[in-house]
Amino acid sequence: MLKEIKIYDVIAKPGELKFGRIPGIELGTGAVVDIPLMVMNGVDEGPTLMVSAGAHGTEVTGIECIRRIMREELNPNKLRGVVIAVPASNPIAVNAATYFTHEFDGAGGNLIQSFPGAPDHDATKLMAYRLWQVITQAHYYIDLHCTGYCIPYTHVRTNGYVDNIPTRKALAMAKAFGTTIVHPSPRMLIGHATRTNFGLATSVGIPSIAPELPGWKAWDKKAADVGVRGVLNVLKHLDMIDGSIEKQVGYPVITEELYNWEVNAARGGLLREELKPGDRVCVGDVIARVFNMYGDEVEAIKSPKDGYITCYSHFRSMVVATGDGIGSVGALKP
Repeated sequence: MLKEIKIYDVIAKPGELKFGRIPGIELGTGAVVDIPLMVMNGVDEGPTLMVSAGAHGTEVTGIECIRRIMREELNPNKLRGVVIAVPASNPIAVNAATYFTHEFDGAGGNLIQSFPGAPDHDATKLMAYRLWQVITQAHYYIDLHCTGYCIPYTHVRTNGYVDNIPTRKALAMAKAFGTTIVHPSPRMLIGHATRTNFGLATSVGIPSIAPELPGWKAWDKKAADVGVRGVLNVLKHLDMIDGSIEKQVGYPVITEELYNWEVNAARGGLLREELKPGDRVCVGDVIARVFNMYGDEVEAIKSPKDGYITCYSHFRSMVVATGDGIGSVGALKP
């Protein structure tokens, strides 16, 4: 017999969509900032999928995706299982349109690298701790992200154990989502893969993926369509809703196995991109140039690997400083 679902202050009976909040943090003024929570309880048995967005406040496309999925696309009377949605995982950062929580946060403010969190730590780890209590109630997890000027692609944190069951299930989710799949590079596998929320979730048996969508402090329908279609594809793959998996359209989808290599600037100045996301590159190809404030070229940034341009990140802006990440190359498997 189906049962009602209770998560923090949300109680959803079979066939209901309910709204509530995950306890957040108290600001210096005494104002309390909670994390919005949506729970849809289906009328038939099935798994629990959690979908979140807004871990970084500049990444807003996923917020629109969740709105459409939960308010327009899904019907609890046709759902098998439960969908938990958190549209703004870091409401402080979302409100301020900043990548991190705030300037003085002891964890550095990067929510996705603060899991499983701690109940008696700084603001970011406290939010991570409370979110982790929700993530661990799910059987599957999708964390939606954005990375500026990019082709849509999906991170799968293999953690170096490609053949374990959770990773195989995560890879199947990524294939169903339908965008280019990117694994962590070997240099990222040491510790980094399990520090992320979706990497840690996979390592404890909750298959998880992190799609990256176009957009930075803004969203458009074309990018949101990819995210909505991808999440619905995963729901179909998990047999939570009826329908056939739909092919992603509007952006290139690279079918080759790729490994993420971040590219950084060594000099400061104005960035000029030489290629576009989805373009094929060989090691040593110039992918961007940096010009100083006098108009002199001070650096030709070259591809570290053979592969494809997956994104130009523009984390700060197209004015870069030494060490700033300027984008990523999806390297081909050696």
